[in-house]
Amino acid sequence: MILIAAEELFAEHGFSATRIDTIASVAGYIKSLIYQYYQDKLGLYSGNQTC
Repeated sequence: MILIAAEELFAEHGFSATRIDTIASVAGYIKSLIYQYYQDKLGLYSGNQTC
């Protein structure tokens, strides 16, 4: 769900304008969980999980 939400938001708003808070809200997760799985927004954008 995180990647789907991120993909849609990146496509709609672009990388720079998309906030992790917004991705978390759309995906239904808390922001800290996203940072647990993806080191940062660039890691999320590229789909590189840290866990």
